Amino acid sequence: MDAVVLIEFDPEDEAAGELLLQLAALATDDRLRLAFVGRDSGQEAGTAGRRLVAIEIARLTAAEALVRRWRQDGTLPGTSRVRILALDREPFRHLLPPIFP
Repeated sequence: MDAVVLIEFDPEDEAAGELLLQLAALATDDRLRLAFVGRDSGQEAGTAGRRLVAIEIARLTAAEALVRRWRQDGTLPGTSRVRILALDREPFRHLLPPIFP
């Protein structure tokens, strides 16, 4: 996977249900994977209960297109914050010492 889309939104937003339906529909697509759905711990003022979704997507361009489409068609809740992360392909093995010589 080349990208991760992080979406944070208020579950009380009217569009939140549509977003979750879209995620369920995409679950059968082998070019992406729903990494997690979670809830903010509420340690920051005003963030309690916000939902977090992470979607791994095979290509960065596909992630950008998906977010663009969801913004245009109103799938993303108005309360949402979205970040698209490009994943490094280089594993961290060069940062860790070898376990066996």
